[in-house]
Order: sequence, then C-alpha cells, then structure tokens
Amino acid sequence: MNPTPGTPNAPSTLSTPIIYLFFGTGSGTLGTTSFNNAEFVVTVPTDSSRIFTNGTQYPPGTPVVDSTRPMDTVTVIGFGTTAFQFSLILAVLPTGNLFRVSLGLWPKELLGVASAQLQGYGLDCSIGPVSGTASFSPQTAFPTMAGDLIFSSIASLAFRAIVPFSQNVTEPPTNLRVAAAGAAHQIPSN
Repeated sequence: MNPTPGTPNAPSTLSTPIIYLFFGTGSGTLGTTSFNNAEFVVTVPTDSSRIFTNGTQYPPGTPVVDSTRPMDTVTVIGFGTTAFQFSLILAVLPTGNLFRVSLGLWPKELLGVASAQLQGYGLDCSIGPVSGTASFSPQTAFPTMAGDLIFSSIASLAFRAIVPFSQNVTEPPTNLRVAAAGAAHQIPSN
C-alpha cells in the first residue's frame, strides 16, 4: 500500500533525475534461489518530482519518495538482476538521535540505514555512501519478477543518492558500480 502523496517539495516543469542505491552484503532468497553473504544492490531511479513531504503514514515534514515501478531493481551478484513488482517508498525518518533512510512498502522495511549524516537530508541531492546501523524486515517477502526477495540477514549496508552531473559524491567500490550499472542494464549472471 503506497502512502497518499502530498504536496511536492518544489513544483516545477523541470525535474532532476535521482538514483538511490542501497548496497551491501546479505543472505536470503530470490525466488527459489538462496544466496549467502552475497553482495547486492537495490537501485531506485526516479526524479525530484516524486519527492513529497506530506505522506499520510509519516510524521509531518518527512521527505518521502514514491518511486516509479518497474524501474526499481535488485541485483544479487552472481544471481542476476530483476525488477520489483511494485513501487518502493523511500523516507528519511528520525530514529532516536539518528536519522534513518528507509526503503520498502509501508509498514514493511526492505532496507534501512541509520546515521547522523542523514540529519536534514531531503532526498533531493547527492549523498554518500552513508553507512551506519542497518535495518530490515527479516523473512518478509518483497515480490520481484524473479519471485520473492527475502533477506534473512544483512552483514553490511550503505546508502547513496546520485544526482547525475553532481560532483558532491565519492565513488562506491568498483564491484558495486558494476552491480549498479547491471541493475539498469540487466547484466547476465555468471
């Protein structure tokens, strides 16, 4: 169930493309295939016109992105890339004295990263990679075109947002750049 969109942050005839990446190492299943301590990348390409601050399931002023299905993908290195069957929701939420960027379907969290670096982040510019405390909904199924994605454990997790042509980012490790490219171009698995 998607949140009811609110008022866009800045109505404009021009929107800026944004790519959100969650990348790390985890275990679980994708369809009928199990993976153990495999590197993965969840890619959410969207644009600034999809950013809202009045989603009904979140505190007032919470930046929320309702992405554009079927562009949201997951790549599990060695297992391939597939698209999600629904639009993912991204939000920056206060979590104690930290802020957590959370990805999923309300109230189920596919992946989340909590870090002080996210304070004031409005989802509208490049950031990261940001690592911190990882969160996810264990044993919760998220439907993809290849079957359900279910994480049983997350060993490491980071978040990054890229606004193309922005110079305020650092590069993730090469193998994760390849995975992120594969999420957009369907690289065959080995």
